[in-house]
Amino acid sequence: AIRSAWSVMSQNNSLLHTRMITPRLLTERESHISLPIAPVAGLHPLLLDANHEPLLQRFFEAKPDYIQRVHGEPVRPDEARRELDDLPPAGWSYSTRYLIGYQHAQGELVAFVSVITDLLAVGAWHIALFMVDSHQHGGGLASSLHQALQTWAQQQGARWLRLGVVVGNSRAEHFWARQGYVVVRQREGLTMGQLVHTVMVCLKPLNGNTQA
Repeated sequence: AIRSAWSVMSQNNSLLHTRMITPRLLTERESHISLPIAPVAGLHPLLLDANHEPLLQRFFEAKPDYIQRVHGEPVRPDEARRELDDLPPAGWSYSTRYLIGYQHAQGELVAFVSVITDLLAVGAWHIALFMVDSHQHGGGLASSLHQALQTWAQQQGARWLRLGVVVGNSRAEHFWARQGYVVVRQREGLTMGQLVHTVMVCLKPLNGNTQA
């Protein structure tokens, strides 16, 4: 399901592959860690951990269209738990995994972002999942959240942003193109849930960096 985000990458032939890094996972207890700003009044960025499993599960269940469309199956009862436990494959280099929820004043999530820093390369930040409540589509929230995420990543030393887009998900294809991402590779025959997809690996260089 959502965990198959890793399948868009390949350690042996991935872009920007460099040295190994010792991974570190963050928890909510590390309250000194800066997070992206919430670009809209009334939203609060929240670093998610196991204590937030019910909150994240309610968010997934309120937005079943994405999972159904991309994975061909409904939201599972343990969808949030699987996402919280999801890690890159054994042997892959990375520094930190950020699971960030954006919470509105009533306490529920309206967006969720999973980011892995230095995945397979120092300075390459991989957006494993970027989900916004479908009721917010078309209002500019997704673009604002991404811009805030990009600014924060740059401040933390990111040199590239990278993600995968399922071919045929036209909304996602158009959205990420508008954000300045370019397709650098396509991977075919990737199983996601009950479906098999072709996925575009997309890259956005930051701070004047190139694609290589």
